[in-house]
Amino acid sequence: MVIILEMRLLLGRGNYLLVPKYFDMDKDKLYITVYTDDVDSYNKWISLGVKPSHLVKLDGNFWEIGPGPSGPDTEIFYDRGEKV
Repeated sequence: MVIILEMRLLLGRGNYLLVPKYFDMDKDKLYITVYTDDVDSYNKWISLGVKPSHLVKLDGNFWEIGPGPSGPDTEIFYDRGEKV
């Protein structure tokens, strides 16, 4: 199952993904892709306790739709195990 949400929503003041009051996701089940050169996002995930082995740098993680907003993006994958 793929969960793609905005970083500013998830990692703002509340860290909504990891706080029991909201999503309470297990950090050990999160796998996250970041744009290869996006050091800020990579470091933010590390500061939240995500293991470096769960962070994958990809050149293709760049949102570009032509004129308008674009830039590095992050995709968040949650490992639900073999049985769903």
